[in-house]
Amino acid sequence: PPLFSCLFFSEMSHLGPDGDIEAWVATRPVLATVPAVSAWLRKRGIDLIFVPVPLMGDVYPELIAEHAPSNGIAAPAIRRVLHELTRSGVEVADPMPILQDARASGGKPLYRPADPHWAPRAQRVMAEALAKRLERYDFIAKSRALPPRYKVSRMDLRFPGASYEALTAEQKSRIEPLLR
Repeated sequence: PPLFSCLFFSEMSHLGPDGDIEAWVATRPVLATVPAVSAWLRKRGIDLIFVPVPLMGDVYPELIAEHAPSNGIAAPAIRRVLHELTRSGVEVADPMPILQDARASGGKPLYRPADPHWAPRAQRVMAEALAKRLERYDFIAKSRALPPRYKVSRMDLRFPGASYEALTAEQKSRIEPLLR
């Protein structure tokens, strides 16, 4: 079963008060797979940095649950999986605290209005955080000393999102200004 993406509500028992967190955590194949891959790469001189991508409902739990937890942790079982991965020697770059801090500081949303993917603000926040984490590598310093290999330019692109067609006409009209 997937670690962070639940396609059916039957797979979401870790989110509810009746969910057995320990049983759910024990069924995650990621607990064996990721440490094995990390060890395999380490033997070859390659570091693995595991970066789980939180779902929109993890960062904005009150938007999907009537009684969202006050601590902002909607999926404690996933937090436990990340703890277990860290205990097994996997380097985990956890976006949750970074995204929660960004959310608390206000500003534009971190997710797209009708799509579960990160909005430009979350992409920027995470890129900056991961770039800082990668500064320990010599090849990063060497690449920064080189002239840029590409140029960024803005463009106007309308992106309705994966869930747009499921919205009501009223909801579509509300988010229309946010789709560019």
